[in-house]
Amino acid sequence: MPCEFTLCETSAMNDARRLTVRADSQAAADRSTLVRSGVVAFVTGAAIMTLLHEGSHAVAGGLQGFRPTQLPFAVGYTPDPPPAAEARTAITGPLFSLVSGFVLYAVDRLVRPFRARPYWRLVWLWTVFASLQEGFGYFFIAGFVPAGDTAVALGIWACRAGRTSSRPRSASAGCS
Repeated sequence: MPCEFTLCETSAMNDARRLTVRADSQAAADRSTLVRSGVVAFVTGAAIMTLLHEGSHAVAGGLQGFRPTQLPFAVGYTPDPPPAAEARTAITGPLFSLVSGFVLYAVDRLVRPFRARPYWRLVWLWTVFASLQEGFGYFFIAGFVPAGDTAVALGIWACRAGRTSSRPRSASAGCS
């Protein structure tokens, strides 16, 4: 039975609207999943980099004969290291982050790891980014803010060179 033109057009438009609403709600769900996955990948990548950064401090202290204690965002040593050793262990983290960031970036350009696994690819990319950001960040802020690993090391080295006017230092490293 043939239908009138306006009735068929209205029915087709309603079907199209229903499909559009379903597609829009699916797209919103997909976006939400992407955002959640992206945030979790970022947190995972940043946590990996933080563990590696702090681990490099621990290894540097251990190689100098101190017993490292890994804390969430720091490393303690037994016994307390003298200023020169403290400067070496402090600068190790930012240097490791910077060097590992460049190495990971080069690996990414050459090999493209995790290409077939999008979530792990994103974790990899966030780890590379966090490493570079952490390395550059520490060296950048050292000239402006008396805080962080680089500021501790630079403060100790400045103190040893006789420039004691502004020493961004940790409590355990006193200028002698």
